[in-house]
Amino acid sequence: MEFVVSLSTRISLRAELSLHATIVGVTGRSGAGKSSLLRALAGFEKNAHVTVNWQLALPTEKETKVGIVFQQPMLFPHLNVRGNLALAQEYAGDNTVNFEEVVKGCECAHLLDKPIQALSGGEAQRVALARALLNAPNVLLLDESISALDGRLRRSVLAFIRQFCHANQMRCILVSHDLNDLAVFTDEILLIDRGALAFSGNTKDVINHINRNAASNESNDEGEEFVTFSVLEGQLIPNDQGFPYPFKRVQLGNHWIYAEIPDALFISTTPGNTVRLTVPANEVSIDTLTDSHQWQTSIINALPCEIVDVAHPKNASASSVTVTLAIIDEAGSQGTQTLITYISVLSFEKLKLAPGMKVTARFKLLRH
Repeated sequence: MEFVVSLSTRISLRAELSLHATIVGVTGRSGAGKSSLLRALAGFEKNAHVTVNWQLALPTEKETKVGIVFQQPMLFPHLNVRGNLALAQEYAGDNTVNFEEVVKGCECAHLLDKPIQALSGGEAQRVALARALLNAPNVLLLDESISALDGRLRRSVLAFIRQFCHANQMRCILVSHDLNDLAVFTDEILLIDRGALAFSGNTKDVINHINRNAASNESNDEGEEFVTFSVLEGQLIPNDQGFPYPFKRVQLGNHWIYAEIPDALFISTTPGNTVRLTVPANEVSIDTLTDSHQWQTSIINALPCEIVDVAHPKNASASSVTVTLAIIDEAGSQGTQTLITYISVLSFEKLKLAPGMKVTARFKLLRH
């Protein structure tokens, strides 16, 4: 997937994404040009110069059907919810999708007979999303389209969107300020600043980039938001009689961690049932005892690591230090997965921490 967009003084960017990037996140500070980018891609900006190759399995790019859902739902007030959805499906053409599947996935089955005026903000957003999906687009553009939903509901709907797009060979571009959501559900991320592409790549690389700049107090230079979590990927281990607990095990190489993961979040779209988890930096502690299998604490997640970077705050009055840890792999060397933690200056000095030091990272049961 690739596109070039130019719009007066507001946007000038070129993006090249992986052929396998089904869900692409777009983030950046307010006013960076995220909404203008989506409007241009949807054809709503008449003065924009847009060249796009969605790389879809269609005879020609001209046959690409693009759907867009804005933060403020644009529903027909003279129809109820069912009427709005039925109208969208009527104009879906040959690419019809399952009505019940979409209504259930968007959590709006109980709203079908409601008038539009009776919907809350979150309900209206879910109906607008369902209407867009029932219209069977090839490309779905979401501009903060589910921002009014609470965390649990938002993640359930995002999990459905991810599964639906993979099953129907759709592309989705998702604008959001919630980096936790983007970290879990996207394949790649575009970081936009002042109408230009500041950074792009696979989701983990972009999150790590924002982490590095945030740790060195350079985030204001690129308009990035401060990230307070790390991203880990692992293989979901099915529960069995030997593990009768109400949470899941996720294997990272020859290590594993424990997490509460709702069923909706581990609908696998990749081989091996890969799941992606976020670990809050302020919940990771450092233990200088390096045997991660020793349990003398209620903190059940423990990973052997090596300190690879220490970022001291530029502000002398700051109370914490940012430490980057590389998880040790099967060979006993630094692996490719990293953890970020914030520890107090006092702890840092008392433990005499330094790059190259072997430690154990500990954190509580993850809840997603």
